Amino acid sequence: RGADFVVIGRPILDSADPVRAAKRILEEIED
Repeated sequence: RGADFVVIGRPILDSADPVRAAKRILEEIED
């Protein structure tokens, strides 16, 4: 799970809405 955060870190930072992007990715990881 830790590696996922490393991989997705950059898209979140580049996103216009980092918080929403992070929440959406967290939901996808949990599914």
